[in-house]
Amino acid sequence: MYLEGMEKSSFFKKICWPVALFIVGYHLFLLVALPLYFRSHTPSGLLLGITFALVFISGLAITCGYHRLYSHSSYKTHPVIEALFLFFASLASQGSALRWSFDHRLHHAFVDTDKDPYTVKKGLLHAHVIWMLFKTQEIDPKVVSDLMRNKLLMFQHRHYI
Repeated sequence: MYLEGMEKSSFFKKICWPVALFIVGYHLFLLVALPLYFRSHTPSGLLLGITFALVFISGLAITCGYHRLYSHSSYKTHPVIEALFLFFASLASQGSALRWSFDHRLHHAFVDTDKDPYTVKKGLLHAHVIWMLFKTQEIDPKVVSDLMRNKLLMFQHRHYI
């Protein structure tokens, strides 16, 4: 699907290698490490609770922060809440709020075209996960000029790994 009509070298140039290696490497590590860990340890209720809470809170921060607050400018919130959204959303490894919001605004402007970073035409898996592994166009300040005036958001963007 991804290599149709494309040379392999062209395909590999489109991959964002640091992100791809981190996400794929992290999950491969977990596939090996977790079974070994569970052979000798029973996870405590506290560990499971913290894990569930972090997954839930990071997902909530993506939805309420990156998506509704920044991409759609649906509401305003206190700077402390905003800082918490920025911190916990970063745990989801989906990029900085500025990058995510820029891509999401492109998605709404060009739904299901070649300019849509999450087009479902490349498959459901691409639309939900694989898009994170590929380079996207440079951030156009005209698309996110409102966000670029936000000091907290720009701090997170500058320091996002």
